[in-house]
Amino acid sequence: MSREVRPVRRQFEARIIPALEGADAVVYSLVGLVFLVTAFGMLGYSVMRRILAIGAAMSIAGDTLSPNRFQQAMVDLSVNAGAILAIAIALYLLGRREVTEP
Repeated sequence: MSREVRPVRRQFEARIIPALEGADAVVYSLVGLVFLVTAFGMLGYSVMRRILAIGAAMSIAGDTLSPNRFQQAMVDLSVNAGAILAIAIALYLLGRREVTEP
């Protein structure tokens, strides 16, 4: 009786184990992608919120904005725009990389 069970067990293992390993690789990739997108999303949201806040403050100040404050706001906007470009480039490069199995 044990001789009949072993071939069935081997067939079962030969089909199920590769499927489970494939599912594990997919889940591993998705979890890494979710954490990556979440981190970049939070950073990008913060930077965009800061850009909007600077624009709103400049609109409210209108003509009373001093040249020094205007220059400071422009530098701040430039740094934030650079951060958004860096995030976009990083996401592009990370999207192109090959995923290796653990």
